[in-house]
Amino acid sequence: MKENIKVLAVRQPWASLIACNYKDCEVRSQHTYTRGRIAIYASRSEPTDEDMASMEAYFTNYLTMPVPDAFKKENLPMGKILATVDLLDSDLFSEKEWKDEQIWHLAPDSYFKPGKTYGWYLCDVEKLDVPIDYKMPKGCVVWANAEVPV
Repeated sequence: MKENIKVLAVRQPWASLIACNYKDCEVRSQHTYTRGRIAIYASRSEPTDEDMASMEAYFTNYLTMPVPDAFKKENLPMGKILATVDLLDSDLFSEKEWKDEQIWHLAPDSYFKPGKTYGWYLCDVEKLDVPIDYKMPKGCVVWANAEVPV
């Protein structure tokens, strides 16, 4: 069965970390009123060196394990819908909350802008067995709609 749901574009490695249930707070510069089931789309944008270093530090320093092969830059899927999740809430980060919740959002400190950084809280991840090739419609940067298996 398929359902038409909102699709959130997320850069790698964050999209794969969400899909594999390592990351449950997406960092954004704006609040969202969207709630409920959404799809996570791994955008076609190349991962930045800073993002890759932050992800690697999470595995090596916090989980005390080597970075799994699936999270190596050359193995990260791009241009695909990877999972569906429930978007529960959107909340402005204070500096203290940013630091306290870093283990959930995993973003580097350079992402934090006082009064302008929001956490979009995610749960109930369902990774797709086979990622779906997808192209964001022209003009869509953050949100789009797509048919995905439920």
